[in-house]
Amino acid sequence: MEQFIDTLGKLSLNARCIILAIIMFRLMFKKAPKYIVCAAWALVALRLICPVFIESPLSMVPRTSNPVVNSETVYEKPADFGDFEAVIISDDAAPEQDAAEKISYPATTETSDKGYHTRFYIWLAGFLAVTVYWVASWFMLKKRIAESAPMGDEIYLCDRINTPFVFGIFKPKIYLPSTLGGKDYNSVVMHERAHIARRDYIWKPLGFALVSVYWFNPLVWLSYVLFCRDIEYACDEKTVKEFKTNEKKNYAEALINLSAADFKTAVSPVAFGEVNVKRRVKTVLKSKKTGLWIIICSVIVLAAIAVAFLTVPSFGSSFPVYFGKGIKDERIESLIAENIINENKAGSEAECFAEGHIIMQLDKKRDKIYAYTLVSYVGYGFENGKFTDLSGGSYPAVYIFSKDGDKLKLEETKVPRDGSYYSDDVKKLFPPTCRARVLLYLETDTKELTRQTHAYAEAYLKSIGRRAEICDSFDMEYVLLTDEGVSVEVSNYLLDNFFVYHSDYPDYIGTRERLSGSTRYVYETSYKKGDTNITFTKYNYDTKEVKEKFIVDSTTGKQIKY
Repeated sequence: MEQFIDTLGKLSLNARCIILAIIMFRLMFKKAPKYIVCAAWALVALRLICPVFIESPLSMVPRTSNPVVNSETVYEKPADFGDFEAVIISDDAAPEQDAAEKISYPATTETSDKGYHTRFYIWLAGFLAVTVYWVASWFMLKKRIAESAPMGDEIYLCDRINTPFVFGIFKPKIYLPSTLGGKDYNSVVMHERAHIARRDYIWKPLGFALVSVYWFNPLVWLSYVLFCRDIEYACDEKTVKEFKTNEKKNYAEALINLSAADFKTAVSPVAFGEVNVKRRVKTVLKSKKTGLWIIICSVIVLAAIAVAFLTVPSFGSSFPVYFGKGIKDERIESLIAENIINENKAGSEAECFAEGHIIMQLDKKRDKIYAYTLVSYVGYGFENGKFTDLSGGSYPAVYIFSKDGDKLKLEETKVPRDGSYYSDDVKKLFPPTCRARVLLYLETDTKELTRQTHAYAEAYLKSIGRRAEICDSFDMEYVLLTDEGVSVEVSNYLLDNFFVYHSDYPDYIGTRERLSGSTRYVYETSYKKGDTNITFTKYNYDTKEVKEKFIVDSTTGKQIKY
């Protein structure tokens, strides 16, 4: 379900660019053959249907690739306990076992799964609503034409319709209203036969099927409306292609005579007078042979749109990537990811290390490859039952690689210095095409880097069989001891004499988790407003067995012996 919703969302997001491009194409090439314009909509359909495309450095599709998960556990126990003595709970201490049973661990959240379920059911409701309307209108129309009279050559007359159309998928038939005038007959039949020749009776339902799936995307609805118009223009073009002036006038008159018909079954049949009759009349009367240069230009532009929006970036950047000649090696991605984690995880108390990076540009200079990159790293851990960042940062970096045959080696990493040197270093290290993104850190880049690091966290939680909300530390709500009435003097005393030696315990009221080998321990700071004691407890996450406890006087900060 998660994968389905994610894939649907990415396809919908990526399709909006090509839809806008095709709309611009229609405006630019009004004189292009309409069959080429109709073919352009096939690119939109392909973008909506196919989740996988070939790579291209010319792609303008946003990044959707997932990073490789790489995590490792680091834990170090402080040796010195300072002036506070831990009460060690032995395995056979019965009274303390009762105390351990009273300790409850904050329940983890299922926000992510619930969000996916909610979005899926909303999508399903919309999909069923549109599909039911489609199916119901199809059966209603079929009922209306059930008593039609055959005229031969798959043509039928019907008293209960007021406009001509083609109906059927496997064996399409032409249905004409009984009131159709004799002078309009030939024009109408030729138009409907053009629909059959072009297989429009298949393409239009398939288009509406995509609308049913992507009902939440207004651009898909707009595409369908414009596609229906282009179908009619293309059929008009095909029908009057060899007409003389008088024949074109008769055809235009037929369009006007049938334009008043109230036809509301456009989801499936292709009807003669359903689309913008005024413009169609003008187009028919002014129609002439299209110049070869217009055809060539329109095909070239359409091919460029296909390359830009039916491919994916070779290195997954959310912006166009500038490639040096002959540069293409996917190992660069994995080497950068490995380097980011190894360079930043040292000394961290996090249990999951995540990285995110965006390669803005790749250049080849002599025998070196330069990767100009935006970098983010995060160390995740559990606090108050949530999986939050304990450490992290973002910075731009230049990764310099060398190649020896098939071997690729990361030789050097260059990072701008902080402070007053930063701007000058950016100008020295990064090409002009990257400097603005490095200095501004665009919102789109920040969101993409966050998405990548969250993907590491999600994968890690799945690997340990744990559900928890993934959040940033600035989104966490911490309740401090002073918030509950403990004096500032006592709080400062604990910071100087307790937490400095027992850094695993949270300096807020709540829990923090640490791994020691394969064992997970919970460090809890407990205090309620008005209590005389502040309690610090370490217990096993799985067994709830208490391993140590400190009890402190809330008015003095001194440890209470017992």
